[in-house]
Amino acid sequence: MLMRDGPGFGIYFMGFEFNKRHLGVSDWDREHHNYYGMSESQISVRRFLSGGVAGCLTWTIAYPADTIKT
Repeated sequence: MLMRDGPGFGIYFMGFEFNKRHLGVSDWDREHHNYYGMSESQISVRRFLSGGVAGCLTWTIAYPADTIKT
């Protein structure tokens, strides 16, 4: 479990932050550019997509370790 969850959470949060920065909804974008004039729904959808993509990436990488653990 440690071999899956430790790297898995690291990959998840790195992917999540990378996607947020790429889509313009990171904390830096909020502070310096006020999200480039996006509406609240656009910001929410982009954050949702960032988490979904990061989750898919995490499970793609962590699934073999989970299979071995099981």
